[in-house]
Amino acid sequence: MNSEPLSTTWRELIRDRVTSDSVIIARAVERGEIDPARITPRVAALPFDLFRHEVLMTQALVPDEVIEEIVDRIALPAMTGSAAPP
Repeated sequence: MNSEPLSTTWRELIRDRVTSDSVIIARAVERGEIDPARITPRVAALPFDLFRHEVLMTQALVPDEVIEEIVDRIALPAMTGSAAPP
């Protein structure tokens, strides 16, 4: 049996893959919409994790309002350092 932690093995498998979330974030950085210095792996994963949580907990399509809230009130403020809109 392999004694390496599963997380290490998983990272080795996906290390060179280009994922849709990394493309979305890279494009936003290129457009100057988000601050690359604020993008940690956890911050980058946050909007996608919240979306996935919504799908799993409701077992329904995610309404546009929820997606807008995740992006505008949670993800963008975390990635830009600005306050969430009222």
